[in-house]
Amino acid sequence: MDLTISIHDRHLHYKTFQKEHNLYLYIPPLSAHPKEMIRGLIFDRLRAYYKHNTDYNDYQQMTVLLAQRLIARGWDWNYIKSIFNAAHNRITGLVPRPIRPQQGQPLFIHTVYHPRGIQHKDLQNIFNQHLGDQIPNQVIIAMARPKNLKDRLVHSTLPSITGCNPSDFLND
Repeated sequence: MDLTISIHDRHLHYKTFQKEHNLYLYIPPLSAHPKEMIRGLIFDRLRAYYKHNTDYNDYQQMTVLLAQRLIARGWDWNYIKSIFNAAHNRITGLVPRPIRPQQGQPLFIHTVYHPRGIQHKDLQNIFNQHLGDQIPNQVIIAMARPKNLKDRLVHSTLPSITGCNPSDFLND
């Protein structure tokens, strides 16, 4: 799930970000999936929205969007309404977990290395300058190498077939 992270009053603020049309999330009722799978889909989406959004209004907005998109895919509101209500009641009774890593767990930031791009030390300094007070955990910046030609080519090996390999025809 993608999040939009911002700072409001020196606190991190989380909001769910979605592309406009992720139709794979909204399975139509006439698909080959079991009819009961909609319960798990609705519960999992609502639980994620509840845990990942700082503001309750954002959770409500994402819940309404999910319902609208399921209805647009062919689900009957009278059928899914009770599922939404049951999931909402169960989820809002739970204590939401913070998104931040627990105290002592490191926070990893992944980025791709570029020789003329921002360097590891500079990124660490910028993070400490702007967010160092907000996140007391150890921050580990992981820089991965970009894909190169070796990553883009397909490596293949021919199968070894007894009696048909070139070494089988060589005289010792």
